[in-house]
Amino acid sequence: INPNTSISTDYIVGFPTETDEDHNNSKEFINKVGFSKIHVFPYSKRSYTPASKLLQVNDEIKTNRVNEILEINKKLSISYIKKFVGENVEVLFEKEISNNKYIGHTSEYFEVIVDSNVNLINKVCLIKIKNVFNGNAIGEFVKVLY
Repeated sequence: INPNTSISTDYIVGFPTETDEDHNNSKEFINKVGFSKIHVFPYSKRSYTPASKLLQVNDEIKTNRVNEILEINKKLSISYIKKFVGENVEVLFEKEISNNKYIGHTSEYFEVIVDSNVNLINKVCLIKIKNVFNGNAIGEFVKVLY
């Protein structure tokens, strides 16, 4: 596998009968895999499903577990994005977040913020990744590709 390959996952926290041991094993697995992005959701009970009849995990425990996984996600995401510092990537810009500051996504699904005097919305651009700040890549505009 290419070391820059993005592997993301959806993770449901607090499925009925989930124990502390299950949760800790999941955290260990998540760290071992090193996902580039984790979409984390607390389990929510649905009437008339087999799981609705099982012992439910307390909401406070679910919230704490979600927060633990979100912290792991933050660490892993930053680590993944740092692999691209100094590299050129293609970014599709989606919106202007402030005056002459644009945000978009790479094909690896991480966000990049760039300063530009040119409107970049709906353009795919070549961007050099300079650093990571608050979980986002900070890039330098190279050129518009299309």
